[in-house]
Amino acid sequence: MSRHITGCRSARNLDIHHIVPQAQGGKHELWNVTLLCSGHHAALHDGLLVMQGQAPYGIQVHWVYGPPLPVGLDPEARQALIRERIAKIFEQVSSTTDSLAEARECTRPSRDRGPVGVT
Repeated sequence: MSRHITGCRSARNLDIHHIVPQAQGGKHELWNVTLLCSGHHAALHDGLLVMQGQAPYGIQVHWVYGPPLPVGLDPEARQALIRERIAKIFEQVSSTTDSLAEARECTRPSRDRGPVGVT
């Protein structure tokens, strides 16, 4: 088993993670397990981190909302980075919401036309 979070140097509090969850039929096979520190394991189960592929060499990992903030930033730079990330997230959510609203509008029944798909 190997660890798959770039930059994580934790050597303690390591958890075994099933890439395909056992509840979804994931097995105790080497291709389906990896080691994660408890912090990254919690982030994965909280939906902040996504992992897919097969161990040991085919695993892809990415942060859903961008990587964690760097350590050692001065307070002003930290706040600027937080504002930038929040704006980016709202941008993504807004574009998704706009697309959903457009899709709903196209499929909404009209009083004149009757239900969609009925001729």
